[in-house]
Amino acid sequence: QQTPTWTQHASASIVPLPDDELRRSFSLDELSVRCIEPLAPEEINGRIAEQGLQYGPAFRLLQQVRCGTNEALGEAELPNELEQEAPNHHIHPALMDTCLQTTAAFIKTRPGMVVLPTNLDRFDVFSKPADRLCSYVRLCESNEPPSRSFTVDIDLFAPDGEPVARLEGLRFQQID
Repeated sequence: QQTPTWTQHASASIVPLPDDELRRSFSLDELSVRCIEPLAPEEINGRIAEQGLQYGPAFRLLQQVRCGTNEALGEAELPNELEQEAPNHHIHPALMDTCLQTTAAFIKTRPGMVVLPTNLDRFDVFSKPADRLCSYVRLCESNEPPSRSFTVDIDLFAPDGEPVARLEGLRFQQID
């Protein structure tokens, strides 16, 4: 009998944040002034589907997306049927995934081209969200075509501006 072998695909370190760690609050009103171009959630779903990724209704929670110059603002809401699962998670996986889908605002794909997250420099968690969560995505690094990657920073926050989490250096790569 063979012993199964494992391939390590990721590693991480978990450390408590210092008490003085900057926890930037956000204003939906201020960000909405900069992110004024609406992008329908159906357009985001279409860009994801073009990559061959089919999400069911539980992962289609975006209520709205607005874009600015190298930035996007998304708002997601956990449906009633998933709310009873929320206490089992710090951030419900469907809500977290949906917030990350806001990055599709920066994806210009061709049918069959797949762009997936491949690296994350840092992930900070500040608080537990309720059933609504906003995602503010900033394009940090993008090489113009024919580049096959881009990097974003994402702040997740409650509608009242209270920070929930921050993802720094999230790199997306075209996969063949």
